[in-house]
Amino acid sequence: IRRQRQMCIRDSHWRDLQGTFFDYTFQLSADGMNRDDYDSLYEVLTSPVDSHTVVVPYGQTTLSYEAYIEVVEDTVEYMDDGTCWGSLTVTFYAREPKKVPA
Repeated sequence: IRRQRQMCIRDSHWRDLQGTFFDYTFQLSADGMNRDDYDSLYEVLTSPVDSHTVVVPYGQTTLSYEAYIEVVEDTVEYMDDGTCWGSLTVTFYAREPKKVPA
């Protein structure tokens, strides 16, 4: 029995928990959005800043936190009156954990 107990202790996995980070990926449609508004949103999301304050859905309420963005992606859709962008995807990465170990 002592040998089995030692194996369980030795084989256990240890990790240094920092906490729970809430990262959110949003996919936005440009339908119903005029081009100027879309361009303004894109400029804000791609601006060279350290972080953005975001408010995201969480359960029956919302979370507010500082997040950074690494990649903003969208696709080009051609229309009769010129080029139109759409299908914007952005991931917000939490700068700090929202929940920390006790």
